[in-house]
Amino acid sequence: MRGTDAVRQLRIDRFTALPAAIGALAGGLVLLRQVTYGVEVYSDSRIYIEPSRNLLEGNGLVYRHGRILVDAPPLFPLAPAGSGIFGVDAIEAAGYVNATAFGLTVFTTVLWLRSRAASRFLVVWAACACVLCVSPAHLSARALTDPLFILFAVLSLFALDGFMDKRRRSFLVVAAMSAALAWLTRYIGVTLVAGALLLLALHRGVPFSVRIKNAVSYAVIAGTPVGLWMLRNFLHTGAPLGKMHPSGFSLLSSLNTAGTEFSRWLFDGGVHSS
Repeated sequence: MRGTDAVRQLRIDRFTALPAAIGALAGGLVLLRQVTYGVEVYSDSRIYIEPSRNLLEGNGLVYRHGRILVDAPPLFPLAPAGSGIFGVDAIEAAGYVNATAFGLTVFTTVLWLRSRAASRFLVVWAACACVLCVSPAHLSARALTDPLFILFAVLSLFALDGFMDKRRRSFLVVAAMSAALAWLTRYIGVTLVAGALLLLALHRGVPFSVRIKNAVSYAVIAGTPVGLWMLRNFLHTGAPLGKMHPSGFSLLSSLNTAGTEFSRWLFDGGVHSS
């Protein structure tokens, strides 16, 4: 009987290791692509790479001509700078950061699905789909913020789902901290925080006073780091988020473009703009 239990436990442990193995494979494939073709750099990459290099040189988070970084959050420039301590250039370090972020995103996604799906076949199939998903993998080979933002967004939603299901306080803290990191990666992370607050306020089966307490706790944890960053920006430039430039497109035009692109993604080119 003990032997049977041991075999069963071994099988469970092996299946538990699946998300980690799949995540490592995903990150490894992105790193292999970067070694072969290099890290893709775009015009927006300068927003993060220049402050990262200047930080390593002891000049702080500033651009080449001394202009202080305020129009983007600090997390992505800080991450390559951390790797740069070991003599790695900021662009190459950004590639390592994003490859790791992609692997961790796949790991978290498979772990999340495993906690919700009863079918192991479905979990394995979804894990393979994550690894072979070309678009996120290509995105992770670029010196841009998207992979890191996606990682923290997935972590936040995973933890929030765990909190609303099991109501453990630790899940709420992890969800809020992950949302804070997403917000420190891209300012659009505010939508992640707003959505979570709405879900907490509408949490069924929880007394209203507790819902408000949970929402306030989440807001404080998620908002304090960005609040301090915005205070720093205001003290240096008088603008918490930097200068906001108006869009060259109307709201209707932007909505039409978004709908067209979504339709192309959903129907594989079935809808084209005129």
